[in-house]
Amino acid sequence: MEFSDLVVSQARAVLIMAAAGILVQSAWQVKCYIGKLFAEICFWPVAALIVSSFMYYSTFGKITAYGMAAFFTGLLLWKKICCGIIR
Repeated sequence: MEFSDLVVSQARAVLIMAAAGILVQSAWQVKCYIGKLFAEICFWPVAALIVSSFMYYSTFGKITAYGMAAFFTGLLLWKKICCGIIR
């Protein structure tokens, strides 16, 4: 079975943006454990850097609906599945 280039590139973008969501949620967990104002100030630029670099890597900077949906899916799945385990 062979997939078209469009399907392969979109699947790749979905996986990359889901990984970005997981990484941002992990950074949020670290920020919550530290709990200081400095961590809050550092989190938002780091999150913006993560999202923008992953978006550039996956779709050359295009904001797509499936990319954002994959990002939020990765974010929520990491929060629901792994946050309880790590605590």
